[in-house]
Amino acid sequence: MRASALPARHAARRPKQLQSWLQLPTKPYATGMAPHMTPESGVSFLSHLTVVRGLANWKRPSIYGQHIKNSNLVSGVRGETMRQLALVLCALALGGCAIKPIDSQYGLGDIRNNLLYINSSGNLYDPETGTDKLNFRSPEEEEKIIAAAKALNDDHEKPLDQSSIPPPTQASRLFSKGRREVKKFSKTDETCDSPGAVITSEGCEVRVSLDPLSCASFSPASPLDATEEEAYVMNILRTYCANAHRVKDITIFIHGGLNIRAKAINRASDLRDEIFNDGHYPIFVGWRSGPWANLAAHYFIDHYGQAAHRPTLTKVPEFIVVPPAIFVEDAFRAIGKAPRAAWTTFQQQRTIPTGYFFTSTEEQGYESVRANYYEGPVPRCDHGEFEDKDSNPPNPPLFTMCKRGNDAGVTVGQSLLLANPIKWVTAPLIDGFGTGMWTSMKRRADILLQREESYYGYSSQGGGNYNTALTKLLNALERLEPSPEVTLVGHSMGSIVANTIQTQNGDLNVKNVVYMGAAASVKDVANAVIPTLRRNPEARFYNLSIDPYRELLETKAWLLGTIPNGSLLNWIDLYFEQVSAFTDRTAGSWWNITRAAETVFPPDVQKQIFLTAFGYQGSSEIQQGPQNHGDFGDYKWWEQKFWEGKDIGLSQRQ
Repeated sequence: MRASALPARHAARRPKQLQSWLQLPTKPYATGMAPHMTPESGVSFLSHLTVVRGLANWKRPSIYGQHIKNSNLVSGVRGETMRQLALVLCALALGGCAIKPIDSQYGLGDIRNNLLYINSSGNLYDPETGTDKLNFRSPEEEEKIIAAAKALNDDHEKPLDQSSIPPPTQASRLFSKGRREVKKFSKTDETCDSPGAVITSEGCEVRVSLDPLSCASFSPASPLDATEEEAYVMNILRTYCANAHRVKDITIFIHGGLNIRAKAINRASDLRDEIFNDGHYPIFVGWRSGPWANLAAHYFIDHYGQAAHRPTLTKVPEFIVVPPAIFVEDAFRAIGKAPRAAWTTFQQQRTIPTGYFFTSTEEQGYESVRANYYEGPVPRCDHGEFEDKDSNPPNPPLFTMCKRGNDAGVTVGQSLLLANPIKWVTAPLIDGFGTGMWTSMKRRADILLQREESYYGYSSQGGGNYNTALTKLLNALERLEPSPEVTLVGHSMGSIVANTIQTQNGDLNVKNVVYMGAAASVKDVANAVIPTLRRNPEARFYNLSIDPYRELLETKAWLLGTIPNGSLLNWIDLYFEQVSAFTDRTAGSWWNITRAAETVFPPDVQKQIFLTAFGYQGSSEIQQGPQNHGDFGDYKWWEQKFWEGKDIGLSQRQ
């Protein structure tokens, strides 16, 4: 029982500065309450617990708000006051520092208030219990759903019996997508000054929620019939609402491919306090994108864009025949594409020694486009307002393009790695066997927002709720009033997820879209980002890239150049994806996005677009920013000055 819920006569006897400390931590999703205390670094659990118990007994014979009826304990309570105080002071001394009070009702507390990890089935992973296969439906509900699916599969002509699917809970309706309509306001109305207002000749138009939510909707009195998953999401919203006055926006970060689960959880644990202290409420979105898990899924689970059914007596041949058949298919792909893969790798390698012998098609195209922008080099990001007065033409394009540092060639050691002939043999293997892993990761990126069961013939509108925890959170944020500003940050394949979020949740109040080394194609980025920028004229899109020569040089030193050089983006463009048009290339590559930007982004949104590249650092001690595709996480990627390349600062995690 929280202190705020105790009788007034009890709370009044405690000093006011202690009352907020008396709100004790509880299990968040089980009770609908977030932890209320945050120990400073170095405070042990023992001192934490001792302090809380000591304060809870201050001048009152009660623990956790419950009166003690034992007469031996009640007697002489006031005489115990000094001993309690001494106990508290001793605990603080042993702990090494004091406990910091929180001026909000909940505080960040549990890591689950800032992390949503969706597993390969679309279910929520709980970092506390370590449960990877959560299914929050009761056995009875599960049997009804299985029966409905079986009936549908047995007889496609027979209409689905909606009564066989359990109705959505009250909490499910709370997280459902809200209805909106466009309302018109006159020029004098203050609503026209709000973000998202579309100015017209008569005034403005604003999409207004017909059934908005408020922070009170996620108080401890929220619906009690929520599943554990919905209660988990509800707790994130409660904690945000309690801290909304302390932050500028909600920063949603989606990590990329080739991330194991432990890395995603550790990232959230290490960075969330730093991000919060910088004025942002962080929500980390994780998903199972590890390399070996996805390679195994390619052979045994993911067939034709959906998960294979569990083995049964009638399905055993499928599980015996299909994986070897897929392996043979990959092997023949590698053999058949060997000449092209080897030649592609050679073309890529000869691009790297810039200024020495060759100039690639990519370099020629980039130089031609750059010449249309600037008479000299691309402006440095850290030169004031992104411009060099001596090199800019009178009428530069509307979108902002800047680069930190300069291009550079390769070192002697790097040249030796480029000359390793083994890479001409391994290139076809990367092409043949890596494509399946890439395909599996793309499928799992889609499951982040919708469970696969929703494609089996019945949807959430029919009674079953197949939205993931992430979709439920986004739907609630769309309806929340006042609407919180949202910054979407996607690293690598996280940009693919961020594209889908913008497409499916168009009513989110997105203020910034930040892509770091985006693995999404230029075409897909434009299709998702342009509507976002048009809905909110104040929104900004930042596309961050590393130096293209650093991109081409990236490799694992211990492999000694035995595999083709290049980051994941290079491998996607050269091997994994079918690039039938230039806009099918990855948007995270500096050469790709700069050559396409003026074409794919219409003039009415170009002023909202920032293209930033980080310089080639080499042996220089000057920090130029990320040097490899995976280095973005080492910096303060949640700060605008980093997006604009003006001020490069390492995070405290480093």
